[in-house]
Amino acid sequence: MNDRVELKTGQTAIVEGYRVTALAQGLYCIMEGKMSSMTLAVGDSSALLIDCGVGTRDLRACVERLTDKPFTLVCSHGHVDHVGGRGDFDRLLIHEADAPVISKATTAYRRVYALVSGGSIKDIGRIKAVKNEPLVETFCHGHIFDLGGRRLRVIHTPGHTLGSVCFMLEDEGILLTGDAVNPVLYLWLPHATTVSEYPHAARTVLEQPNVNVYFASHSERALPRESIVKTLELTLRIAEQAHSNSRLPIIAKRGSLKNDGVTVIYRKDRIFSDKA
Repeated sequence: MNDRVELKTGQTAIVEGYRVTALAQGLYCIMEGKMSSMTLAVGDSSALLIDCGVGTRDLRACVERLTDKPFTLVCSHGHVDHVGGRGDFDRLLIHEADAPVISKATTAYRRVYALVSGGSIKDIGRIKAVKNEPLVETFCHGHIFDLGGRRLRVIHTPGHTLGSVCFMLEDEGILLTGDAVNPVLYLWLPHATTVSEYPHAARTVLEQPNVNVYFASHSERALPRESIVKTLELTLRIAEQAHSNSRLPIIAKRGSLKNDGVTVIYRKDRIFSDKA
């Protein structure tokens, strides 16, 4: 077995080709180049791996260098950059609403995603077909993952996908938001809610008590609360302008020149639900 890697909060190391940053004690962000990110939460008795990326490197080997605890793979949602590496694992847990989405992350789709997301030719070449699909099990809102001395609670936040979830590290004030809230919010993909339905997700995140820090996917940096508020305001404004028949751009932005802006990408025919 490869040498164990120990990192203090804020330290970074390259582990099996991944850039790993310790977000807190026993909590790691694992960056797969510019393509995706995973999170590893380690407790006293077990660990939880959140997402498995595109599948361009040996994620299992990386995790086993960070902890010797048995770990479970869970996914924040079913998109290609979060379930693409599933072939290296025997079991995968995901919200029940996103279980049908996993099969869309085909080998061809993974390679195209890697190409357009900053992956190298070597990355693309390392993407192999999933020979044995993992056993897929589902969870729902409120499920608790007890790792021994560390508990993560599932918060269902449909928007980016119908089964998108966040993970609250109870008693630690840390909320892992996945892509449910992100400075660049995609609501134009097939499995997203409408724009008018999305604010419920942002409000759910903002209303969680005793949160000191938020971490979204695709970055090891903390997500400012103000960014979530701006995303909420922007989706409300898009719906309001559409309701009043104001002219709408395909991409709506709000932010400053300091790269702390927020972007919502949506479809004009998916602003309101059929129920509205």
